[in-house]
Amino acid sequence: MREFLDAKGYIIPAPLDVLEGTLQLTAKSPITRDPQNIKTNVEFDVDLKSKTQKALISTTTRLSLDNTFKNLDADVSVMIQKLKLELPPLDPVLGIPALTTDARVLKKPIEQKTSDFKVRVFSQVQTKDPGSIQLLSKYTKPHVPLTVSVKTKESKASGFVRLEPFTVSYLRRDIYLEKMLITLEQKEDPKMPIDGRYKINQGGYKIFINLTGTVDSPTVQLESEPHLSKSDIISVLLYGRVNDNLVSSEAETAGSFNAAMTDRAIGIFGLWAFASTPIQSFSYNAATKVYTATVKLGTGLTAGVGTNWEQATNLELRKRLSQKWVLTASWAPTQDNRQEGRLVLQWEKRF
Repeated sequence: MREFLDAKGYIIPAPLDVLEGTLQLTAKSPITRDPQNIKTNVEFDVDLKSKTQKALISTTTRLSLDNTFKNLDADVSVMIQKLKLELPPLDPVLGIPALTTDARVLKKPIEQKTSDFKVRVFSQVQTKDPGSIQLLSKYTKPHVPLTVSVKTKESKASGFVRLEPFTVSYLRRDIYLEKMLITLEQKEDPKMPIDGRYKINQGGYKIFINLTGTVDSPTVQLESEPHLSKSDIISVLLYGRVNDNLVSSEAETAGSFNAAMTDRAIGIFGLWAFASTPIQSFSYNAATKVYTATVKLGTGLTAGVGTNWEQATNLELRKRLSQKWVLTASWAPTQDNRQEGRLVLQWEKRF
């Protein structure tokens, strides 16, 4: 299959390009005919694996063609017995990278003459056991476990996608996902309600981050044990201390951070990243809903991030090489959605 696709000029995307094994298509039963329909069953089995990945999937399709040969119904049932895939090495604090589409993939179908032949597809996709889908990442312990049960009917979906409990380790902080449920509604424009809860241990407190609302418009609510106000929770997350124990610059940063969270300019990954890294400065523009933060990554190394709702707009890394020399690397998007990078060696002299 890979040789065939390579010869046609099609590229198998990572991480599927390293999987090896068998794809088996079988006509499982004879063709039957009744006064209304012609029916048959087809099975498609996937058994692929690599050193760290695996895809073991069984698919059964029942085809029903009416005797006028104008209507075909395909009832597809997919059972995911095991699906283990490696996630790309993305850094959450840097946001979601821009995706480039393949020019060979059409965004709109080519207009064709109308046909009397109609095809309806009904599908059901589910995992055999809870957490049968495993997404591997260097940030997760031991992986991201997914449970899926989704039914579709003529482009409308219903069911759920659930993340089972797991731990994420990023920078110097562990965050535990207690639950995350995304519900699919059988509507033309589904809102996809979410119900999630994270836990972070910080400064002698248990901080809980509750996610509600929808995927497109999530709401973040903070709780703690023992009980703290929202501003105190943010102070504990950022500095490990409540507001009364902060100096004026820290209190100002915590206030700007609170405003950014209220306007949903900063999301769960930003909250978590800044809670794991010493913040040197943080400012928020309520008009543009863009924040700018400078965090300390190590001795003489700082990072400046400008972003809005988890999508990085610019990034700057600054390393002091000596008392007078500073090396700065920066990345910023251009108007055509490409990334522009700069590397500058600076010499400083104070008067």
